Amino acid sequence: MNDINNTLNNSLKQEIVVNKFDEESAQHFREALLLRQHLDPRKPILVYIDSYGGNADALVKMLETMDEVQNTIITVCMGKAMSAAAILLSYGDIRFCGKHSRVMIHEVSSGTIGHINDMQIDLSETIRLNKLLMDILAKKCGYKNFSDMKSKNLPCFMGQDIYMSAEEAMKFGLVDVVGLPRVGADVDYFIGKASDKPPFKPISKEPEKQQELEIKTKAKVKTKKNKSK
Repeated sequence: MNDINNTLNNSLKQEIVVNKFDEESAQHFREALLLRQHLDPRKPILVYIDSYGGNADALVKMLETMDEVQNTIITVCMGKAMSAAAILLSYGDIRFCGKHSRVMIHEVSSGTIGHINDMQIDLSETIRLNKLLMDILAKKCGYKNFSDMKSKNLPCFMGQDIYMSAEEAMKFGLVDVVGLPRVGADVDYFIGKASDKPPFKPISKEPEKQQELEIKTKAKVKTKKNKSK
């Protein structure tokens, strides 16, 4: 039992940092998110990203785990978020990017070998996967779909990589805030930039829901005070 508790404590002390996109890292990512949801389904989960990218299937597993977890997930680019890592960054409920960090996006790349019919099948699957992931990126950046984003004639959709600074990534719609996050709790959890001193104005992609949450929180506090009397 002590060994299990020590393992859990060590897991919780560690930040969730994504450096790789392979089967092992995707499974570790899933376990870390599910553990934190089990312990507190209301507490925001911070995911730090510093990666050149990697396997598309591993990325999909991570995205599906993020959909499964009910916590607010905050993605943070610290250093670099490229290729698959940029899509993971864009998928957060609230997205931060360190002011000196950089982001790179491009379409899916792959290779194939074997019988010509198998190569054609592999190519068709790569095209389908590319559209799937690019549609996800497009919608998270405020476009209708991949075709809408392609219509902007960006270099990455003409066989090129496109690199962005933190400010450029925010203008593109890939991140919400330039800077690093700070998470604290006062009756409920709130999120702000690390450079701000608490109390600071919460950052929310849905101000109406944030206002509703504040009203409900105040009502709960009053109810608790009345009961204590």
